[in-house]
Amino acid sequence: MGTQGIPKTDIAYVMDSSHLFANGGLAFVSTLALLSSATSGAQVIAELGGEAKDAGRNIPRVMVFSTFGVGIFYVLIALVAAGVLAMDQVANQPLTLVARETMPGVAFYLFVIGAALGATATTLNATLSWVTKPLLVACDDGLLPKSLGNVNKHGVPWKLLTVFYFVGLIPLVLRFDIAFITKFTTANSLLSKIFVCIALFALALKSGDILEKSSMNINAAKAKVLAVVGIVVLCVLSSTLLMNLSVKVIGFLGILGVIVLVYVNTVVKDVKIENDLLVDYTSK
Repeated sequence: MGTQGIPKTDIAYVMDSSHLFANGGLAFVSTLALLSSATSGAQVIAELGGEAKDAGRNIPRVMVFSTFGVGIFYVLIALVAAGVLAMDQVANQPLTLVARETMPGVAFYLFVIGAALGATATTLNATLSWVTKPLLVACDDGLLPKSLGNVNKHGVPWKLLTVFYFVGLIPLVLRFDIAFITKFTTANSLLSKIFVCIALFALALKSGDILEKSSMNINAAKAKVLAVVGIVVLCVLSSTLLMNLSVKVIGFLGILGVIVLVYVNTVVKDVKIENDLLVDYTSK
């Protein structure tokens, strides 16, 4: 749609400040928060570090290059989506509306079918490959029941995937609105990444020399700055989405947080996790 639509796009119309911030600055930031899911592939690829070749070198490169590549692609799509037809016509409408204006008949149907099937297939394939990895580590460390991490003869963690299957059914059975699902899941995803930033800060604080050996050549001071900036950005982005959710939903998240704290301080309070920071991952 990008190559077909760019010549028909009114760039000046899109870049007009009244259009960029049509619903105010807060709405613009919440849009950025939602679009963070577009780069989720680069965010979660670290979960596959145990299966990647030369993970210490390749994963950081993939994160950087894929994020920039996808970012450029989405900018082009956004320009066409917002610059071919008037804003009031395309607001809250699917891309098919603009695609019909910019693509000939056969290409339009190929776009609609191919984009839908391609997006669904690639998202499912990527999710099934990484989503169980952190929980498998938690099972191995004793933070979750070890039996939950059992795999079949093909190495598939069928128990964990079954759990995710039923979790995925919940919004379908309860007929949740897609807008609510998107805001809820994206806000939770952003909040969970705060713990990654906290872990980076703690790593820089206690083992800064290990960071300096990484392929990214980052020292402890830079890591601390990045961690703090990341926490601030994540808090701002997630809060713009949480403000659009009901008090009941916020309360539900609060209850989940309390349950996790109780679990950590009771059930797994005495679990000792092996320190694997000295493992040379750059050669694996």
